Amino acid sequence: MLYLTFNDPPSGIYYSQVTDTCKHISMTFGRKVRLLAFVSARGFFLNRRRIKNDYPGAMVLPMYPGLGNWKKNLFILYLVSLFIKERNIIARGVFAYYLANRLKRMKRAD
Repeated sequence: MLYLTFNDPPSGIYYSQVTDTCKHISMTFGRKVRLLAFVSARGFFLNRRRIKNDYPGAMVLPMYPGLGNWKKNLFILYLVSLFIKERNIIARGVFAYYLANRLKRMKRAD
């Protein structure tokens, strides 16, 4: 299972709604949840370190620069989907949902 977030900087709300949810699903249902977070290129390494400290298995990628270019991140997500086995996606937010839905239309997700 893949938990997808887009343009969410790590904060208290992020930890409770994203990483704690991933941990809860993993412990309760016994399914491995991989977190895929697209974060802003500004402060990328700091945000990456914060997310990986809280959820070590997370994949944190820089998003394509400029929020107006957010659809271009579909290409990055498609490339990631070629290398991971997870086909079920949980999306947090409308941008993440759009990317996940487009991936589903390309038959790379369920």
